[in-house]
Amino acid sequence: RDAAALLQHVAPRLGYDRFTSIHAEDGLDEVSLSSATWLHEYRDGIAPSEPIRFDPDVLGLDLHSPESFAGGDAVRNAQILRGILLGTAEPAQRDIALLNAAFAIQAARDPSTLGECLEAARESLHSGAAASKWRDLAEASRSVG
Repeated sequence: RDAAALLQHVAPRLGYDRFTSIHAEDGLDEVSLSSATWLHEYRDGIAPSEPIRFDPDVLGLDLHSPESFAGGDAVRNAQILRGILLGTAEPAQRDIALLNAAFAIQAARDPSTLGECLEAARESLHSGAAASKWRDLAEASRSVG
């Protein structure tokens, strides 16, 4: 948590206009579905003195145990990713990916609401757009070396 707070104040020195560092109460360094997540933001020259608490249930998402969305080695993580993209992942795995995608979309689209960004992430997943971009990335990675 201390590192997340420190990054909030380092961001402007690195030239960022907007920056959010995240720390979940369960120890994840991403937005969690098993606990509250604290957001340390820097926006347009302002770094609030207190972090913002986010609870996933405000978006209608269920809480899950950390084990239900835990990754593993590279092979297991690739299986989980494929499952998310193909619609065969466990609900907790899908939902944590959607939630973190929503935060990433919001960072790119501000001032969209987080709810709008979650819907955009769902649409990308359900339409196949996310899987298509993943294939494009994999192909580009292979062509580089």
